[in-house]
Amino acid sequence: MFTKARIKLTTYYLIIIMFVSLLFSLLAYRGSVYEIWRGLRLQGNNLPSSVLENIKDEVDNAPAPFGIFYGPVQLGRIIDREIYEEARKRVVINLIYINLAVLITAGVGGYILAGVTLKPIEEVLEEHKRFVSDASHELRTPLTSLKTEIEVSLRDKKMTLDDARKILRSNLEDVDKIQDLTSYLLTLSRYEKNAPHNFQQVDLAEIAVGVIKKSQKTAALKKINITSELVNTRIKGNLVALTELVQILVDNAIKYTNNGGAINIITKRTARSSKLIVSDNGIGISKSDLPHIFDRFYRADQSRNKNEISGFGLGLSIAKKIANLHSASIRVESKPGKGSTFTANFS
Repeated sequence: MFTKARIKLTTYYLIIIMFVSLLFSLLAYRGSVYEIWRGLRLQGNNLPSSVLENIKDEVDNAPAPFGIFYGPVQLGRIIDREIYEEARKRVVINLIYINLAVLITAGVGGYILAGVTLKPIEEVLEEHKRFVSDASHELRTPLTSLKTEIEVSLRDKKMTLDDARKILRSNLEDVDKIQDLTSYLLTLSRYEKNAPHNFQQVDLAEIAVGVIKKSQKTAALKKINITSELVNTRIKGNLVALTELVQILVDNAIKYTNNGGAINIITKRTARSSKLIVSDNGIGISKSDLPHIFDRFYRADQSRNKNEISGFGLGLSIAKKIANLHSASIRVESKPGKGSTFTANFS
C-alpha cells in the first residue's frame, strides 16, 4: 500500500517541480534568444551603408524574435540569420538537457523525500495494526475460556450447586481480566493523546507513602517486605498520573518478586533532578528482554512460560507514557535471578 502511495506522492512532486522548471526554462529561452538577437543586431549596424541599402526591403519586413513584443526590425538592425538560428537551437538543446537532468534528479530526490515523508505514517499505522492485533488476542483468551466453561456446563446434566458456583467464580475471574484489560487500554489511550493535565506541586514521597499503604495487603499475600527511604521531593506534575506511575512500578515489583522477597522504594533530590527508585530482589529481566519491556503487550519469556504470572504487558508502557508527559526519563537495571531497579528521573 505504501509503495503505491510513495510512487503517487513522487509523481505529484515531479509535476510541481517540472512545472516550475519548464516555466523558468521558457523565461530563460526568451531572455537568451533576445540577447542573441540584440548582439547580432549591434554587429549588423557596423555593415557598410552600401550593403544595408541593398538589403533594405528584406530588413524592413523581417520581424524580430518575439516581434509582437519588440516590433519590426528597422534599417540598420540587420542580423545574420544563420548564426541566429544556430544559437537559438543551441539554447533549446541546452534547456532540454537541463530539464532532463532536473527530471531525473527530481525523480530520485522526490522518491527519497516521499519515503521520508511516509515513514512516520507507516510506522504509526503498523503500530496501530500491532496494537489492535495484540488487544484482540488478549481479549480473545478470556472470552474463549469463558465460552468454553459455559458450553461445558450446559452439557453437564449432573452438575451440582457447588460445581455451578465454582464455574461462576471462574467466569467472574475471566470477566475481571476483560475489565482490567479494557481499563488498561483506556488509560493507555488517554495518556497517548498527550492531553493537557492539571500540573501542580506534588511530593513524590507522599505519593509513595499512599501507594505503599495500598499495596501492603497484596505484598502480604506473598510475604514480601516493602521498605522505603523517602525524603520530601516536590516536583510539578499531575497527582493522579504520578500516583498511577508509582503504583505501576510497585505492582510490577510485587508481581515479579518471589515469596518472602523484598522491595525498596526511594525518593531523592539532587541539585538538578528528582528521582523515584523502585527496586526488588525478584526474578529479574534477561538482557534480551530489557529493550522491549516498555513496549505495549510485551511480556518477558520467564513471566509467560515459567511462572505463569498474570498480566497484559501494558503497565510499564503506561508508566513510560506518564513519564514522557512529565518530561521525565525512566530506565531499568536488572539481572536475572537478582532483581530489578526502576528509576524515574524528573529534571
